[in-house]
Parts: sequence; C-alpha cells; structure tokens
Amino acid sequence: MINIKRISTEDKILDQMQQNTETVFNQIVGREIIDGRLLKKISLTVGIDNPISHKLDRDLMGYIIVKNNTNCTIWESTSNSKTLTLRCSASTVISLWVF
Repeated sequence: MINIKRISTEDKILDQMQQNTETVFNQIVGREIIDGRLLKKISLTVGIDNPISHKLDRDLMGYIIVKNNTNCTIWESTSNSKTLTLRCSASTVISLWVF
C-alpha cells in the first residue's frame, strides 16, 4: 500500500475527508491489474513460440493486448513465472499491459 500523508487538524470534516480519500485510494492501488507494466513494440513471428520477459519480479497474473498493428489472432502458448510465450496467426508488432 502507498501511504497518503495526513495533515493533523482539529476540523472533523477535513479529517473524515482525508480518511475517506485514503480508503478509496488504497482500494484502487490494491488491484492486481494496476500493478503492471507496459511492454511496447514487441515483434511476434508467425509459426513459432515468441517468448517475452514480463519483468514483473513476480508471477504473471494476466495480460492485455493494448496495440496490434496486424489483423491477426494472438494466443498464449506455454509460459512460466518469468516468461510469457505468445503465438500469432500472422507476424505482427504489439504492445502489452502485463500484470
């Protein structure tokens, strides 16, 4: 969790607002999908396994293709804790959000 610095006041409304802001903020940043990394300009070659190091320093939970420059299908092949392996129906360049 990220700690938000609170300002000590004698104003109960301001104190409650700070508490509510911290609660909502921690709910948002605590989501697994937020704790990710954007990988840009990844070349995938058709017909082979394309290993991609996700660089998360933890096991991969999932990925989202955020950019694809070719009309093709992309799917996950065999993967391990450090590497995501993708295959594609046509050679392409993609960007991924990994989390």
